Formats: sequence, C-alpha cells, structure tokens
Amino acid sequence: MERTSGRSINAAMAMTLSALFLLIPANFLPLLSVDIFGVHHQSVLASGIWGVAAQGWPVVAVILALELLILPFLRFSTLAVVLLQLDTGHYPSWLGRMFRWSEWLDQWAMLDVFLIGFGIG
Repeated sequence: MERTSGRSINAAMAMTLSALFLLIPANFLPLLSVDIFGVHHQSVLASGIWGVAAQGWPVVAVILALELLILPFLRFSTLAVVLLQLDTGHYPSWLGRMFRWSEWLDQWAMLDVFLIGFGIG
C-alpha cells in the first residue's frame, strides 16, 4: 500500500540539509527562559549536559552529549553525503555502508525524544 510516486533524491536532500542546518539554532539558542521576581535565566541544551556533569554524573553527561549534540549532526551529515553522491551519479563502494551507518545512528540520535521528555517534565 506504499506510494512511491512523488519521491525524489532532491526532496530527501532538501529535508536532510534543512534538518542539518536547523540543528545549529536548536542546539545554541535558548531552550528555556525563566523570569522569577526579576531574576532572569536562559538555558540552552548544552547547559543541561553541564548540569548533569556538575551533579556528579559524568558518564550520563557524555551519553547525553552524544545523543543530543554529536550524533544528530553526524547522522544528518552522513545522510547528506550519501544523497549528494546519489544525486551526482557517483556510486562509490562505501556508499551503502555509509547509508546503513546513518540509519543505525537514527536510533541513537534522540533529540526529539529528549525534547518530548523535557516538555513533559
């Protein structure tokens, strides 16, 4: 029942590059801003990682840094390289391996799950 018409490498590359470029403001712009009795505090995604490390949980902080900052960039970068190679018509031997690696990274790059948990919390 899957529909295959309307799919293109250009559309997939546009979505991948959009996600890659939007990761930059998502990671470096304020995620939470609080004003209480004249005290103003803004929090970015990385400040939560530093907070976990400061609480004495360095291993958890490293895992969070990987899942929230590094792996999403790595996943969409590898996917962009694969789609760019397909769009130009080059099919090197490492292309399939890199795509499988990108798909494997998808389960570990969990920025969306973290943000949903953040919203619920």
